[in-house]
Amino acid sequence: MSPHGALVSFFAFIQRWGGRGRMCRPAAYWENIWMKRSTTTLLAVILALSGVVYVAPRAEAGVDLDLLQLGNPPATLEHGDYGVWVEILNRRLAEAGYHPNAGSGFGDLTRHAIYAFQKVHGLETDGVFTPEMWELIDAEPELQWRSEADRVEVDLGKQVLYLVEDHRVRYIIPISSGSGGTFVNASGRVVAARTPEGKFSFDRHIDGMRISYLGALYNPFYFRGGYAIHGSPSVPNYPASHGCVRVTNWDMDLLKQHFEIGETVYVYGFRTPEPPGEGVRVLAPEAI
Repeated sequence: MSPHGALVSFFAFIQRWGGRGRMCRPAAYWENIWMKRSTTTLLAVILALSGVVYVAPRAEAGVDLDLLQLGNPPATLEHGDYGVWVEILNRRLAEAGYHPNAGSGFGDLTRHAIYAFQKVHGLETDGVFTPEMWELIDAEPELQWRSEADRVEVDLGKQVLYLVEDHRVRYIIPISSGSGGTFVNASGRVVAARTPEGKFSFDRHIDGMRISYLGALYNPFYFRGGYAIHGSPSVPNYPASHGCVRVTNWDMDLLKQHFEIGETVYVYGFRTPEPPGEGVRVLAPEAI
């Protein structure tokens, strides 16, 4: 029997045995084991004890071997869940350019990664992952080709930020931008809480926390006057800022490693459409 055949037979055995109440729905003990070991690693150990050398098969295009091995996915994956399906979800999200938790836990990072995923695809933004979403994870983002190989694009309509490097989408991050309401600025004037749109570039950065009259800005990168992309403890799934582009603090820690002074920033999607490109779509994210 081939190694791949042994793998399929092994999981068929598990499902049959599990049907009698042991591993079909793993209890906490088995969930803990599966959290710490990938299924292929577990199988490799079992086969090694049997004197069989196992080499993991390579996935064909569009086929996730983990999904084939495990059968039907859970009806939902949501905050607080853990286990092998969450581990697969986190890996697939990371490969697609999102910023989830590492490992087998569905924490705040994965929830916000799901928010970004749902925003990109026009789905209800509830942070819950359902089976029909698996086939959407690898869908290419609809970005235009531009002359700047490295840049930032902020889509106010979708409420997401795209970090593009070498003409490829590296990260897709959820944001919260200007609410559209009004507030009193530092000069005492009532102004609209709108995020400026157009083509800009980063012109200054403040490392760490900056306290302004409007609140705290974590690692802000300014792209027009006092408007910045910055970390915040409050990033709801709708426009809520005074005009800046908010991201979570953990996403800002990630973006800070990639942002550069002088880097081009495109902001669009609320009052203005996406600027036209050169007619070639940006390539899909690669596994990192």
